[in-house]
Amino acid sequence: MKKIFQAMARYNGNVNKEVMVILGGMPADKLMVKTKAYFPTIMDSVLHLLKSDIGLLKRFNTAFPESKALGSPLMAADPDVLRKEAEADLKKYFQYRGEIDAIINQFVGELDDEALERSFKFVNYKGEATETAVWKILLTIFNHQTHHRGGLSVMLELEDVKNDFSGTLARI
Repeated sequence: MKKIFQAMARYNGNVNKEVMVILGGMPADKLMVKTKAYFPTIMDSVLHLLKSDIGLLKRFNTAFPESKALGSPLMAADPDVLRKEAEADLKKYFQYRGEIDAIINQFVGELDDEALERSFKFVNYKGEATETAVWKILLTIFNHQTHHRGGLSVMLELEDVKNDFSGTLARI
């Protein structure tokens, strides 16, 4: 199971690098064009992913206090503050996105199959006590990113920006 999650982490990080190249080549006003999507702008969508990835990863803190990846200073930062900084400065977004992807890769590398199967408790976004297996939260992170990159792809196409985030094999 570890190899699968390592491949997913590599894909995720590699495709996020491609997203950053695309965003870096776009005029700032195109990043803020409103659509009818739930996260209505390109920036809203990528900032949502940044904040939610941090929130999902923080769930692992009590279950893995020995984790070097989760000990990153970025993991101790307030996600709302990071989001505001990244919204104000695209270079900050690129920095934080790269750091989060590195944390995900490192954290997955720290785990063995037994740790992936381990059940742990956390409080969800609704404030409810929850218990699940580690691999399920990791899968949630990767699926959530893929879901929002689909929406991002449509928003980019509406702005005539070519993109293709679907080729998994070349990115793992």
